Amino acid sequence: MLLYDYSVNNKIKTEINKLFETDENKDTMYQNLWDTAKAVFRGKFMALNAYQRKQERSKIDTLMSQLKELEKQEQTISKVSRRQEVTKIRAELKKMET
Repeated sequence: MLLYDYSVNNKIKTEINKLFETDENKDTMYQNLWDTAKAVFRGKFMALNAYQRKQERSKIDTLMSQLKELEKQEQTISKVSRRQEVTKIRAELKKMET
């Protein structure tokens, strides 16, 4: 997560620098620059949050499919290792939901 935060931080700094570099009209008021920056960042954060939710949803879907497969196998042939795997996946899903 730290690498992810560092990457996001660098992207924000890059966007700020780009914004000021492209401001060739030196008479532009800082409030206009700030409003533009806020709009750009709002869009970036919305995209970032959507990506994060998609990643979490994908992980949950994968775990759910693994859980269903293990439960199906558990019904036919019961093994201790399989039961432990089911318990482990359920715990991970519960942790992700909270």
